[in-house]
Amino acid sequence: MPHKGVPLKMLVFVWWLFHNRLTTKDNLIHLGIIHNDSQLCVNGCDDPEMASNLFLDCCCFGSIWYLVRKWLGISGVDHADITNHFIQFSNIVGRSKARRSIMQLISFSCTWEIWKERNNKIFNNNECSTIQLLEKIKARSFWWMKANHTTISFSHHNWWLSPLLCLGIE
Repeated sequence: MPHKGVPLKMLVFVWWLFHNRLTTKDNLIHLGIIHNDSQLCVNGCDDPEMASNLFLDCCCFGSIWYLVRKWLGISGVDHADITNHFIQFSNIVGRSKARRSIMQLISFSCTWEIWKERNNKIFNNNECSTIQLLEKIKARSFWWMKANHTTISFSHHNWWLSPLLCLGIE
C-alpha cells in the first residue's frame, strides 16, 4: 500500500474499509448502536448501507467511479468487491509501481470524499452534487500529490483537464 502523499489518517481509513470496520449503518446495527429501521443508505437508494453499497453500488456515490474514469480518459467496469475494485482500479493504467501509486492515491481520494460526503449528509443535512464531489476528488488528489512531490511542474488547472497527461501517462 502506498504512503507517498497520502496522510496516515487516510491509510488507516482505507485499512478500516478493507477490513469492514467503518461505522457504516450495517456495522452500527451489528454492534447494537442503531436500530434496524435506520439501515437504509443515506442517498435513498433503498439498499442497506454497507461499505460495498456505499462506495460501489449506491445510485449517487457509486456513479462517481464512472465520472473519475471519464476525467482520467479511461474506461472500465467496477468490480463488486471493495478490495478487488481497488486492485483493478490501481492497475487500470499499467502495473508499474509509479502508475499504481498514482491510481491508488486517486482511488483513496474518491473513498475519502465519498465518506466525508456521506457524513455531511447524515450529520449536517447537507449534500453536494456528483459533479461537486468529483471536483473535490480532483482537488484532494492534486494537493496530496503536491504535498509529496513539491517539484511537480503541472498546474492545478492542467490536473483538472488531463491528469494522466500531466503524469506522462497516455
